[in-house]
Formats: sequence, C-alpha cells, structure tokens
Amino acid sequence: AEEGVGLLVGRSAAQVTAPLGVLRAGASYVPLDPRWPEDRLSRVTGAAAPRLLVVDEGNRTHPWVRSLGPGTRIVTVDAAGRVRDGRPA
Repeated sequence: AEEGVGLLVGRSAAQVTAPLGVLRAGASYVPLDPRWPEDRLSRVTGAAAPRLLVVDEGNRTHPWVRSLGPGTRIVTVDAAGRVRDGRPA
C-alpha cells in the first residue's frame, strides 16, 4: 500500500521541494494548511491517515502538531526543504 505523508509547511521553497521529495520517494502527500482550524487538520489527517508528518520550522510548535500522539513521526524541514530532524511526537 502507498504510504501517505502529511505536509504542514508555510510559504517557502519547502512548499515546492517537500511534495517533490515525497513523490520521488514513491509516497503520496496530504497538503495541510497551517491556517486551518485544528479540527479541520484533525479531520483531514484522520481521513487520510498519513504515517509521517513533515513540518517546517515555523510550524513545529503549531498547537495541532504539539497535540499529536506518540505514534506520529514528525520530520522538520527548513525553509529550503532540507531535513532538520525527525522525532517521534
């Protein structure tokens, strides 16, 4: 089965490079807008069930990201889309 990756990134090069990296890895991505209310982010990710969440540095401390359970793998990218770290939530 194809793996899904949630992308919670603001306007930056990462908005272009992150989806390309996900597609190149053979996965699908779920675009998530940091301006959406937390309940909408939860509904979208609940329906899509991504196995990984990619966030940019500006959204790493987003309240919705901080509320995710310990089973969520989160990878942080910088504005250019380079991976900064990966940590279990």
